[in-house]
Amino acid sequence: MGAVSSDRLRVLLTCAAVDIEAIATFYGEALGFEVEHRRADESGELIGLRRDGTRVLLATPGAMGVGASEPTKGATLILMHPDVAAHRRALEARFSGLLGPLREMGGGRFYVITDPAGNAVWIMQVE
Repeated sequence: MGAVSSDRLRVLLTCAAVDIEAIATFYGEALGFEVEHRRADESGELIGLRRDGTRVLLATPGAMGVGASEPTKGATLILMHPDVAAHRRALEARFSGLLGPLREMGGGRFYVITDPAGNAVWIMQVE
């Protein structure tokens, strides 16, 4: 069955309340995501981020019944890019954090950057 053409990846990451702002800032400044929405109530906070049709939802534990009871640990997110080497050079010029080396794997190239919660983000190009 084919997916709807406008449907894109949506990821839910549960973040410790003390880390949610740093994580939202990381995805915005380092990876170009924009805040699409923010919601907060007595159960916690949600921050919806969007970039090129990809959405990342950050939630504090238990927030509005969608956040897991514990923060996400060790997730790997893969974001595709048509020119990963150029993307890495541009990010290197504006980001003070650690960028992994450009690596080859099969028919693709990628590098890894780690968000403040320790989740790996692979920036990948498949040829």
